Amino acid sequence: MKICRLNSLVCKIIGCLLVSLSSVANAQINYSAVLSGGTLIYSNAFNGTAVNISNTPPNFAATLLGGSNNAVWIDALGGVDTNAFYANGKVGTGQGDSILLPFKPQPGCVYTLTASMTFTGNPQNWIGAGFAQSYASPGGSSARFADSSINGYDFSILTESTGNVQFFAGPRGTVQLISQNGFFPAGPGTHTFSEILDTTSAQWVIASFVDGVQASTNYTYAGNPTIAAIGITQNSLTGGGQSNVRWNSFTLSASQLVILQQPASGAVNAGDAFTNTVVVGGSSPFFYQWYTNGAPIGDATNASLIINPVSADNASDDYYVVVTNSAYGAITSAPASLIVVTNATTNIVSQLTSPDGNLVLTFATSNFDGSASCPVYSLTGNGQTLVTTSKLGLTFNNGGLLQDYLAVLGETYSTNSGAWQPVYGEKSCISNNYNQLVVNLQEIIPPYRQLQLTFRAYNEGLAFSYTIPSQTGFAGATNLTEQTEFRFDADYPTWATYTAQGVYSATTISGVTSGCERPLPVELQTNLYVALGEAGLVDYSRMKFAPLSGKSDSLVSLLDGPVTNSLPLTTPWRFIMVADSPGKLVENDSLVLNLNEPCTLTNTSWIKPGKAIREVTLTTKGALACIDFAAKHHLQYIEFDAGWYGPETTTLVATNVVGSLNMPQIISYGASRNVGVILYVNWLAMTNELTLLPPLYSSWGIKGIKYGFVSVGPQQYTEIVNSAAPICASNQMMFEVHDEFRPSGYTRTYPNFMTVEGIAGDETTPTATQDTTSLFSRMLVGGADHTMCYFDSRVTNWSNAYQLAKAVCFYSPYQYLYWYDRPTNSSGYVSGGNDMITEVPEMEFYDYLPTVWDEARVLQGSIGQYAITARCTGTQWFIGAMNANSTRTFNVPLNFLTRAQKYVANIYSQDPSVPTRTHVRIDRVVVDSTATLTMTLGASSGEAIRLVPANPPAIQSVSLLPGNGLGLSITGLVSQPYSLWASSGLASSGISWTLLNNGLITNNPSQWNDTLTQTQRFYRCSTP
Repeated sequence: MKICRLNSLVCKIIGCLLVSLSSVANAQINYSAVLSGGTLIYSNAFNGTAVNISNTPPNFAATLLGGSNNAVWIDALGGVDTNAFYANGKVGTGQGDSILLPFKPQPGCVYTLTASMTFTGNPQNWIGAGFAQSYASPGGSSARFADSSINGYDFSILTESTGNVQFFAGPRGTVQLISQNGFFPAGPGTHTFSEILDTTSAQWVIASFVDGVQASTNYTYAGNPTIAAIGITQNSLTGGGQSNVRWNSFTLSASQLVILQQPASGAVNAGDAFTNTVVVGGSSPFFYQWYTNGAPIGDATNASLIINPVSADNASDDYYVVVTNSAYGAITSAPASLIVVTNATTNIVSQLTSPDGNLVLTFATSNFDGSASCPVYSLTGNGQTLVTTSKLGLTFNNGGLLQDYLAVLGETYSTNSGAWQPVYGEKSCISNNYNQLVVNLQEIIPPYRQLQLTFRAYNEGLAFSYTIPSQTGFAGATNLTEQTEFRFDADYPTWATYTAQGVYSATTISGVTSGCERPLPVELQTNLYVALGEAGLVDYSRMKFAPLSGKSDSLVSLLDGPVTNSLPLTTPWRFIMVADSPGKLVENDSLVLNLNEPCTLTNTSWIKPGKAIREVTLTTKGALACIDFAAKHHLQYIEFDAGWYGPETTTLVATNVVGSLNMPQIISYGASRNVGVILYVNWLAMTNELTLLPPLYSSWGIKGIKYGFVSVGPQQYTEIVNSAAPICASNQMMFEVHDEFRPSGYTRTYPNFMTVEGIAGDETTPTATQDTTSLFSRMLVGGADHTMCYFDSRVTNWSNAYQLAKAVCFYSPYQYLYWYDRPTNSSGYVSGGNDMITEVPEMEFYDYLPTVWDEARVLQGSIGQYAITARCTGTQWFIGAMNANSTRTFNVPLNFLTRAQKYVANIYSQDPSVPTRTHVRIDRVVVDSTATLTMTLGASSGEAIRLVPANPPAIQSVSLLPGNGLGLSITGLVSQPYSLWASSGLASSGISWTLLNNGLITNNPSQWNDTLTQTQRFYRCSTP
């Protein structure tokens, strides 16, 4: 069939498509073509009995191409251990060991070693397979491929517990080509090693595959290795781990005539040149004959087919080549297509603007940076380049790259304008306004796959996602990875970390290395910032960032493991948040929530954010003391952390309370004081009892679960963690996640998902520089449990006033306070001791602090230096000021306050002269929206402020008291001392007021200058 015309839309999008396919000859050879087939040299099926196979032959052995029909397995442990490997595939030793067959590779072959094994549990260490230098039994001290007596070459190792793959080029593992967690699903399962050794060139090449997926790029030896054996290997499998490994099969085969690089399809303008090349492996000489539509092409008898110039008559979907060798026969390539574009026109560009018109997305399919007709995008803000032309694409193990030769089939524009009210959050109402562009694309060469791109332009930034629609001939995505680029026009400053709880470092785009965490803030200029991130991560592998090869100022997406799913498949959103300051980035964090599905729960009345104290003694006495403390200080929860049901790293059941902890008594007493109980559950018990625990704990009266040390990154872990949301919700159970997990907005869909850690909190004793970096990076995607301390020795690294401010700056619906601290009457309490709570006046700030808000503003901020945040609930405002590395003075206008309203500012600052353990000074002043507060903060210090409307209480009556005292009966006050200011000058400086038991406030009447009447009003300065 000839393909010489495209429909007009496709022709317009293709543009002047000039493609030369000769470069494929020099491309990375894809050895997946030789993972099966070839001439068999060795084969062993481990399906026999529990008999030691040392010194026994494999099931099949042939004397050819480096093998021997007299070969026997030898155990590298030798006489040290005679029961290491059994014919049924079981491993009989926990020591480091290898079992080997003799093998000496010959030139001119492509060898494939394949070993299949099954993890039935955690073997506690790694196992592997590959080629080795020695066929020997050196004994137990050096019996692994990684040891000098064996010297492994081209061997891979797997670690069950982390899904880790490592690939070495030896000797002794000196050339490590990959070490990646989550490469395969961790846990029990069957896996296949495939090691390729290509000796067809002067310099040998090796490659490694795990479960059919290549583990690293091909490696070419500068000097060819000496190889004498093949086999399987293991490290020390402790704790009975050897019983958790079973080998299934082992084969070695060789191909002496194989097509390593198949012909490539292409689209070429009429009149241009078309070059197509195949790469053949094996023993030369090779003879080539190219065909089209079953007929030989004259003079096309080389590895490359060249047609110059191309005409419409050359269009065909059936170009192929037959390669022959007099000794090994013939092999036929796969067919390739040539599309001849005869009416191409200039490419049409699509644009999408934000609702305010400031942001402009430009999209096109373009011939760009070595790709033909690939989807590209760029982003500007107010005319300033934010992201330069960058490619979009996907890669599949079952379909290759989906990025080139794509044509636009149609585009759909739409607009959304509205708002929604979250169950709780940093804002009581969230605007959700955006313009959207959906682009439908299809390949113009086989297999003609379809792809959909969705772009959303908000005032806060740009977001986009990929969708692979249901389509004939493409049942699902297997081992999907992304090729999403973020290119910049300069080497801008950024702040990078490589684990969710890692330390941030100031660097530049070119300084970012593989595995960089998201979100990633980038400073384009003094008043222009972007942040790259991910939203809506539900059933997909986590995205991180890696350098874009060959582009120093650019990044590319890096998934924590491939994705496999049925169609249709939609990826999480990739976003580029935009703001004129770091603080505005934080204020724009609702973008992440907007990119998630709305709440699925019809009843959310049981979801109660609040403050919590951790019970650290795991005793009933300690728990009751924490409940009393929580009730006194307006905390809503206590939490039992690791250990309440046994050692967390080995206990799979979290249903039995250990020790003398009387859980029913504690839960009942807490309920009587309106204090709920939260229970910690480690990942081991979580995954073992995911559906069991929420209904059980609900029946106990537990309010929430804290899942800890969860596994993160690969698709399967994402799915497990997020599956807890509906399971817990169906049992009216709140939950949170600790350690390496970072949020992506799923709390909108399931608001019982209260908070996560994913931050270097007080547990890690972060510097103030780290805190003020985390605020403008990690906090862009949602709440973070900062595990805040107050009396613990860690606080000596910051001031206590800084700690008060931190609880305002770091948002978390579950806010843990006094993390390591224990209250009076708790087990082991020592007055004034480390981690022991002392009742100090400023604790009132925590007492009145909410954890969810109606409004939030970042008043001032600089990444890694300082932050001043203001939050509002009802009529009260809270301000937190955190300062990092040097003394600074800040002027803070209060123009966000309600006009014409007086407020009492309760100011908590650090003052060494204050004679308390924490040295926090409390000042109370009356302010309004015209006021400006000035604060001078030392390094690693801060200040907290609570602003309360000063609604003046009325004087109900005036009376004389014994001793000529004057009594005022005043409404609106609680029973504690106050300082009062009269609105008409009735009070003078230095007047001391005292609240009597009968509700009267008295002072010395000789200090009054005016006559009191019932119409006078007084402003109060304290908490209501």
